Amino acid sequence: MRLGVPAWVTSRKSLAAQLQERDQAIRRVLEQAAPVLSEHERDEVRMFLDAGEYGVALETLCDLLREQGKRLPSDLAQRVRAIGIDMGMDASTFDDIDLMDGGFRG
Repeated sequence: MRLGVPAWVTSRKSLAAQLQERDQAIRRVLEQAAPVLSEHERDEVRMFLDAGEYGVALETLCDLLREQGKRLPSDLAQRVRAIGIDMGMDASTFDDIDLMDGGFRG
């Protein structure tokens, strides 16, 4: 990967395959976050996923967590960050979404 260019731009995979992987990765995160997010909150994120708006979906997830004072376990928050960074999103998008002890607060 070239510096400053998201990994998905320089990948040899087809764009369709990359988007499918991104969609699946975010949906897995959303499933694993079920104990901390309400069904309505998950539906809101899914709406953007269904529209192919992966960046907006991740931003919405992070905004919901912050607005509701909820946190993800550190390992799950790291996966959210990794997906977003790979998409070229700003790292500050993922501030304050995880607990240091890895537990849920809901």
